[in-house]
Amino acid sequence: MLNNAFAAKALTIAALCACCANAVQAAGVTIYNTAIFNPAPNGGYQLDGFGRGDTSKPGQAFEASDARSFATQAFFDTWNINVSLLSPGNYQFNSTVVFATGSVLFTNVAFNSYDELGNRNSVLFEISADGKQASGSGSFSVVKPCPVQSCVWIDVFGTQDLGVAQTGYGASLIAQVPEPASYALWLTGLAGLTAWTGRVRRKHPTQG
Repeated sequence: MLNNAFAAKALTIAALCACCANAVQAAGVTIYNTAIFNPAPNGGYQLDGFGRGDTSKPGQAFEASDARSFATQAFFDTWNINVSLLSPGNYQFNSTVVFATGSVLFTNVAFNSYDELGNRNSVLFEISADGKQASGSGSFSVVKPCPVQSCVWIDVFGTQDLGVAQTGYGASLIAQVPEPASYALWLTGLAGLTAWTGRVRRKHPTQG
């Protein structure tokens, strides 16, 4: 199923771009490959290389060249995340906020991943009323090997004024293995479901 992952990802990008095409000029998709999860000093993994503009991180800084560049334009950034230092499995991130600077306004921000069955999981961030912050918490899967360019990525869609210097966005995101309590809760739920299924089957045996 993962063989169709790249096509599905491309279709999603096209659909999101189409949603906002009437409000702003057509958005060009910019793909970044600088994002990587590195071990964090206090445990977990810190997302480095994510963000652009005046965040002092990799990316593009847009500055005016003439008066014609002072126009609101849409942008769509896709950040493929290097997870080579993470073991396969499930991870979580909590209370992550992506801050916009300068003229950047967020429309959609999503953290995406594929699981081992090829199912896509997208955590949609909540956009503030002024469009300057995107907040989210959730989980994602790390699959190895990944048959496409990246099985974990972040999509950032919004608008910006290319005539405003020092404009961009950035965030600090820490990925962690879920706490044992989370696994225990999941196992308890699974055990309860299995017991309930067994009772139903005893009450309603399959007819031969």
